[in-house]
Amino acid sequence: KGHFFVIGSEEELRERAMSGVDGLRDLHRPWIDAIVVGCPTCKAESKRVKEVGDCWLDAGVVPFSTLDWLHDRAYWERWFPADYIVEMVEQVRLWFYSQLFFAVVLTGEAPYRVCQSFQPMLAAPGKEFHKSGGNMVDSYEACELVGADSLRWLFARQDLQEIMYFGWAPLEDFKRKLLVLWNTYSFFVTYANLDDFDPAEPQVPAADRPLMDRWLLSSLARLVAESRLALDASDARGDRDSGLLDERSELADIVKDELNVKAIEVRDRAEGLVKEVIKPDLKVLGPKLGKDLPRVRKALSEGRYERRDGTIAVEGFILSDTEVLLSHEGVGGHAVARDAGATVALETRLTPELEIEGLARELAHHLNNMRKEAGLEISDRIALRYTGDLAAAIERHRDFVAEESLATSVTPGLAGRGHHWAGQLNGVPGELEIEKAA
Repeated sequence: KGHFFVIGSEEELRERAMSGVDGLRDLHRPWIDAIVVGCPTCKAESKRVKEVGDCWLDAGVVPFSTLDWLHDRAYWERWFPADYIVEMVEQVRLWFYSQLFFAVVLTGEAPYRVCQSFQPMLAAPGKEFHKSGGNMVDSYEACELVGADSLRWLFARQDLQEIMYFGWAPLEDFKRKLLVLWNTYSFFVTYANLDDFDPAEPQVPAADRPLMDRWLLSSLARLVAESRLALDASDARGDRDSGLLDERSELADIVKDELNVKAIEVRDRAEGLVKEVIKPDLKVLGPKLGKDLPRVRKALSEGRYERRDGTIAVEGFILSDTEVLLSHEGVGGHAVARDAGATVALETRLTPELEIEGLARELAHHLNNMRKEAGLEISDRIALRYTGDLAAAIERHRDFVAEESLATSVTPGLAGRGHHWAGQLNGVPGELEIEKAA
């Protein structure tokens, strides 16, 4: 009969080794299989038992092996226990358990302060990822296509207790949102360079800065504080306070100017502006409701449901918010959007005054495109000439058009030189000429 024994450390392995130790690159196969050690009982040549248990159980020694528990106890005490660990929910019976078992046996305490799990990720609409199935996604390829930050956003906003469905469309949406941030930075850099901005110069005290600057700094400080509180509570998805807007404040005037709206009204509730639309999430409720799904779908579409403490009671079923698709639509001539816990309704009724102002803004945008086509520098001043029905918008909003396009002169009639355009804007015909001002 053979003898069974356990090697307790790499040092002991090297001491007992009879051959093969010179080729040991690390303590894994295939190098570990080549080592022959002497049996401590009979001195016979012995090799590793080939069978391997679940590696997640074996990995329970991580709080000790990675922190050099055997050789540097002071270093180990500095980092043990871990502040936070996270893995899939299956590790409750594997890695989480084995870590806890080893640590309690060796130290009498848990090896982690916070232990978090998450549900698996599936390929939309609900298939498991398999190499043989041809649906595996290479993380490097995904980063090249949509950017690493889009992937981080996808994971950070996910409810860890729900299955995550991977799809390219949501990632492209995240990418577009992040491009807004990048374009904002690009806009700043362009005009900062134009104004010879030097970041090394002494900063202007916050109290002496314009209101918009102070508001941005305040919003950033609040976001950082709230995010730290949420992350300390292991809540990466926590709602952030977007702050309050007083419709009579100077800040409200800035918002009106930035959004090109005539008035702002702040309400506590959105009744009369928004209607709630609830649809069943078919991939979740299909298996759950079966033949009852059409009846529930009809009741939801007709508004025959009741909200109860974060759930939805409909046709004898209690549905959670994660089992339905919730959206909001504007009523009575309003367009509606929701974000960060706030609802915004925009009145869409147009008057002749608004239409001509909108045409002037479209004209300013078009003139800046013409500047690019003409190869003008961003700081170049221009002479603007015009003819046709666009004249009414230009003459009504001459100062605005001139300021937005850097025009030093705005005159009716064409001169037959410079960069020319003829066509329609918002259905209104006209012709434009621009050239660099003398």
